[in-house]
Amino acid sequence: MSKMYTLDFNECATKEISLSFEDRKFQTIVQEGIYQRNDGHYEKNNDAELPNNKELALSPLMKLKQRLKSDTQYRKNYVDFMQDNIKNGFPEKVPKEEV
Repeated sequence: MSKMYTLDFNECATKEISLSFEDRKFQTIVQEGIYQRNDGHYEKNNDAELPNNKELALSPLMKLKQRLKSDTQYRKNYVDFMQDNIKNGFPEKVPKEEV
């Protein structure tokens, strides 16, 4: 019975994920235009054209800003966490000429 079900509904049997056209395009850009430097950071080649996702990136930032304004305990925890990271030297300042 289970074999018959598998044969009738074989799309359920596969665990393979199909990629959309946009996903395949992005995957190609990443594979051909982005590399890892010796220091572990990633960098893109100048000719690798990435999509402008500024609006997509700003959305979670705006939600975070709103939550920090409205929830004082969350803001305190967030500030403490960030100060610990800074104290431990995890973040790096980006030079102005790279912004």
